[in-house]
Amino acid sequence: MPLSPAESSHHLPTRQIRMHLPLRFMLPPDPDMTLLDRWLTDVLEIPAPSFDNTVDTANTATQWLKRCLLVCRELMQGGQFPVFETPAVISCRQSSVDSVQWDAIVSLPRLDNIPPAAYNLALQSSLRFGLWAGRHPINDDNLTKLFTTMRKEVITPLCNLAPTGKSTLPILKVANQLGIPFIHLGSSIYQLGWGHKARRIDRSTTGEDSAMGSKLAQDKVVTANLLRQAGLPAPVHRVVSTLDEARTVSEKIGWPVVIKPADRDRGEGVTVDVTSDTLKHAFESASALSKTKKIIVERQVAGCCHRLVIAGGKLLYALKRQAPSIVGDGQKSIGQLLETARLEQRRRALWKRATVNPVDDEVRAVLAAAGYDENSVPEAGQRIFLRKIESTQWGGTFEEVSEETHPDNIRIAVDAAQLFGLHTCGIDIITDDISRPWHESDAIINEVNYAPLLGGTEQSRNYLPTLLKQLIVGDGRIPVEVYVGGQDARAAATTRWETLYEDDISACLSNDLETFSHTAEPWPMPFSSLFQRVRAMILSPRVEVLIMVVQTTEFQVTGLPLEQVNTVHWFDDNVFVYHPETGRTQQSAPPEQISNLKNQLRTWTEDFREN
Repeated sequence: MPLSPAESSHHLPTRQIRMHLPLRFMLPPDPDMTLLDRWLTDVLEIPAPSFDNTVDTANTATQWLKRCLLVCRELMQGGQFPVFETPAVISCRQSSVDSVQWDAIVSLPRLDNIPPAAYNLALQSSLRFGLWAGRHPINDDNLTKLFTTMRKEVITPLCNLAPTGKSTLPILKVANQLGIPFIHLGSSIYQLGWGHKARRIDRSTTGEDSAMGSKLAQDKVVTANLLRQAGLPAPVHRVVSTLDEARTVSEKIGWPVVIKPADRDRGEGVTVDVTSDTLKHAFESASALSKTKKIIVERQVAGCCHRLVIAGGKLLYALKRQAPSIVGDGQKSIGQLLETARLEQRRRALWKRATVNPVDDEVRAVLAAAGYDENSVPEAGQRIFLRKIESTQWGGTFEEVSEETHPDNIRIAVDAAQLFGLHTCGIDIITDDISRPWHESDAIINEVNYAPLLGGTEQSRNYLPTLLKQLIVGDGRIPVEVYVGGQDARAAATTRWETLYEDDISACLSNDLETFSHTAEPWPMPFSSLFQRVRAMILSPRVEVLIMVVQTTEFQVTGLPLEQVNTVHWFDDNVFVYHPETGRTQQSAPPEQISNLKNQLRTWTEDFREN
């Protein structure tokens, strides 16, 4: 059974590490907070915070800015950036008396290796939205104007700044809920956890997936041949280049056949139930999408596709994947049901919309074959299929069949995953009854999917906590202990590190100037920064425990380098001022900076000790 985040971990949701950014903005005169909140809640589906209209202008500016920051977070997620924690307003003041300009310091979740332009675009766009939404009522014209502008000027540019797979954001969202920290390494590859507990993901793939296996799986013909060699049920097909060859092969393997381009996936260019009369159209459709012009002619098997997602040699879940459909209400025609769905989705944010099928020639043909047309009125609860197969372009109808799947069918899916050396993959079995063993029917393994889409359906999202629980030990964090102060703090940290070393635990010790590895040898780094040294150490699979000595006010400048630590031991106030360009100075930190640092470190742990 799927595990909910609350069931899967006793930890509270992690706090993403933060960065502070200066921001100048213009507060609209007498902002209509009620209208702005309606845009947030009714259109962007963001719960709006409460607001007291009797408060002063400074608080109004802060409250207005908070709403814009919520929109900023939503835009970042729409651009596939994993910004989950709520942004905060640290300070907000008028630039000058009677000025409409305000200067603020805002706190946003920090993502490594993300272009600064992404933050700037999302922030400035959210401010423009706040100005615009407070002056425009919610109606069809304004919705169209807003979403057209958002797509062109915000969402598409954000997606282009750091292209990310569709599985990445849902997985990271659940990781955040489970308290698992994550780090963007670059190229949309993320590390989950720290040190020796860390694992890496790229979309739904992990570091345990075979590169050779992924190469094999991306070639349909090679995949089928390898499955057949391994004694697994594989499709019967041939690769052709011309229509005449396609007709010859079809007549040999028997009608109807399936036609699909050899070099495309996600259901693109696939036509099923192909007969002699429809072969030419199906062949031309597949050829139009194929770069290689290699077309697969495949014997059609009765039934539909069942996606068995295998992770770590076990079935994660199984879905019956049928064509997209609608459900009747006994009153509206098929055309009216589709139009209602289209209008509902049109009022949603771009990144939250579901696919709605248009009434095109293919839909009309499928309806006609079932005895319907777009004016037919289905009975309440009656499901009407709109296309012949499920595809990425038009979506589908998904039914979980994990419990119904026969153990023999699970076994061949696991065998196929292991054959290709894939930790996580989607095995597509075509059968008319997934509860029957494959060897008692005409079932085949149609495809082995490297990097299957995870989190695209509600059923899939329900199993993401289970996947992460399998992949990550606990919350993925290694123990981190912090010692603050002068020589006494360093001596205590060194003693603790030596004790761990004697116990054969791979612990590392660091302040802003020196780092020592688990072998008790110096670990040279090109940094005079504890923040950077800590970020470097948690990338190493050798590190089991991290001991850091805080001897400067650096974290007041950089922010904290980790989401949480186990303990903070405050020994004394012998802390030096930190300069962003030169690092540690010889100037003792003044009382105000000491107090600020202490307050900052108190938020870092539930175990703050003053020695």
